[in-house]
Amino acid sequence: LSASASPHNQSNDSLWTCRLIANGVQVDIHSTNTQNGGGIFGQNNDIASMSLNGVIVLPFGQDATATLNCDSGKQTDSDVDDIQLTAVKVG
Repeated sequence: LSASASPHNQSNDSLWTCRLIANGVQVDIHSTNTQNGGGIFGQNNDIASMSLNGVIVLPFGQDATATLNCDSGKQTDSDVDDIQLTAVKVG
């Protein structure tokens, strides 16, 4: 199970935490920071990139649900771009 995403906030500094979850079990967690966009020299990075990966054994024959949950600490103007979620079932 793998996921990638680009958390983004052009108006506020944000601490992002993303969790990769399969069937209610957290398989990976990652945090990153973004700054409000702009700055005098355009130096502030208002978008980041993150990847999460994990392996989980699920009961045979059952459907499974995978989710990526990202939180910016409730900062306004927060969004997550370029979300990719890949799940491989073996067996």
